[in-house]
Amino acid sequence: RFNVRPVRLRGAGRLYGIRVNAKNRKLYISEWLGDSLYKIDLATLKVEKRKHVGYCLCGIAFNDKDGTVMVAHPYRSRIDVLDADTLEFKKSLHAGFGVRDIQFDPIGKKVHCVNFYDGTYNRIDYGTGKIEKTVRVGKLARGVFFDEKTGRAFAVSSCGIFKVK
Repeated sequence: RFNVRPVRLRGAGRLYGIRVNAKNRKLYISEWLGDSLYKIDLATLKVEKRKHVGYCLCGIAFNDKDGTVMVAHPYRSRIDVLDADTLEFKKSLHAGFGVRDIQFDPIGKKVHCVNFYDGTYNRIDYGTGKIEKTVRVGKLARGVFFDEKTGRAFAVSSCGIFKVK
């Protein structure tokens, strides 16, 4: 049996991305047709911080080693890196057009992402911000998963599931 308790986010647009950071016990939610990233305490389900970071946000990922949260900006072709506690801007990583879902590889220090509008997967070096690899995965690329054990990335689009080498 599930115990469901709604959390009301006043003034929120359409909520899109959601990720739990197990290390700091916070929930992060992005707005699709809004401009905010929310940080919510998991114990109380209270909004601790709402930060305006730019219109139309998508995927969320974490780098626990440096205490940052990454959020995808599809119409700006970039991933913003923010301090996970204060949500202050740290840096920006260039990505493909329509960057939608992102995953972070803490071992290789790479960001894996899929780009909805140009139908590609990117592997980005977190330190330098350079796109190291681009692979065509087909129209409407929506999801990415990085398996730390095997070092493989998987991308999902309307054309199927792709194992990226």
